[in-house]
Amino acid sequence: MMRDAIRLKYSLIRYYYTSLFDLSTKGTGTFYKPLFFEFPEDFKATQDINNNVMLGSALKLSLNSTALNETATSTYYFPAGTWCRLAGNTKGENCFVSKGQNRVFHSNISDYQVHLREGFIVPMQNTSDANFHTTGDLQQRPVDLHVLGSMSGNASWTAQGRYVNDDGETLDLVSNFNSYTFYATATG
Repeated sequence: MMRDAIRLKYSLIRYYYTSLFDLSTKGTGTFYKPLFFEFPEDFKATQDINNNVMLGSALKLSLNSTALNETATSTYYFPAGTWCRLAGNTKGENCFVSKGQNRVFHSNISDYQVHLREGFIVPMQNTSDANFHTTGDLQQRPVDLHVLGSMSGNASWTAQGRYVNDDGETLDLVSNFNSYTFYATATG
């Protein structure tokens, strides 16, 4: 279980780094936040704030930090939109459309679900072989972009994301980093 959590952390390290880089240069915001920070108009997003959190703006983490019983299930709220399971150690639908409703997942102390929010592109890396020891080792690996478009009628969709990368060693980042902004669209 711990090994899976570490692999997930490393597979998302590009997303974490980009989100934290953006927050540090803007000077405001938070990375790990309650659901209602991203959905302030949705009253149901204010309920159960410990178990329904956002990681940046693109990822929703569903976990129950108090369920010690291996047969436990928990109800998690998903605001309106399409959500796709990006990671997690419990079974469930890969993608679903929510109208602002609850979903039930297995939820003992080590279970989690990470869902990608529609309209976003998230950088990830394959860390399943565990053949790395530092984030510098990950610099040599390809980065995958996970895209989930936001429907805008007539079967058209859009998504956007950002990826910031540096050498992992330089402390003066004023001009020593690469930044990529991605936009994806499809029509018809």
